[in-house]
Amino acid sequence: MPYHLTTKKTWDETIRDLDETFRLWKVKTWFVEPMRPPRKMNQSHSPTERIVTMRYTKDDHEVVLVSGSQERAHDNLRALYLAVERMRLIDLAGLTDLVRTAYAQLPPAGQTTHPDSTASAASNPDPYAVLGVNRSDSLEAIERVWRAKLWGAHPDHGGSQEQTAPLNAAMDAIRRERKL
Repeated sequence: MPYHLTTKKTWDETIRDLDETFRLWKVKTWFVEPMRPPRKMNQSHSPTERIVTMRYTKDDHEVVLVSGSQERAHDNLRALYLAVERMRLIDLAGLTDLVRTAYAQLPPAGQTTHPDSTASAASNPDPYAVLGVNRSDSLEAIERVWRAKLWGAHPDHGGSQEQTAPLNAAMDAIRRERKL
């Protein structure tokens, strides 16, 4: 079941919470895109408007997180904040390596390890799940998420060819499906 969040926190309140979390985590370089939400908090946002990208540098490694699955940009920003705050607390508890090892053993998004799954499903994961986008999202919104994830997975930014290949394959499959 996908995570769903509707926050009452304003954009500025969440930015202040992020600033405090990053200060406590000793992260000096971070930013969020867009800088301001596209519309007022109580208005719904289009699939493109709701996407929020966060970049930060921790221990000389740049991290790029993208959230667009919530209905509003405010909610996606809050989801990113909650994820980063939990990561900080895991780091503070000295559990980073344990959690990293556990996550490394999980199948990629969109793949199943259910005994009834076919080899085909494992070798051809759902491209939308790989990118973490919805089928109803516009191609522009999907490409924005793809570019952000690709940037963070690129070998020039600490990633590898093994990390970029599934992202590119997923974007190619979506483009073919939409015949662009």
